[in-house]
Amino acid sequence: MGAALWIAAGAVAFLATRAIPVRKGRWWPELLVALASALALGALATALDFGGWPEPDWRAGTFCLAGSLAIAGVVRAFRP
Repeated sequence: MGAALWIAAGAVAFLATRAIPVRKGRWWPELLVALASALALGALATALDFGGWPEPDWRAGTFCLAGSLAIAGVVRAFRP
């Protein structure tokens, strides 16, 4: 259940960054970056003991969402 929250946070981050039009381009690399960063941050949240793999926790969801938004924004800003 916790991993589903992480993936949902990554999907929300992807949709939020795609809502801001910058330039045309492929969308799948941004989706992969958002989901991969959300999963990595979810694993970090588990290691820091706020949330975990089997249980959804709002702190882990917020951590994944904020971090994934930041990473997706940086990728989107520096994309050629």
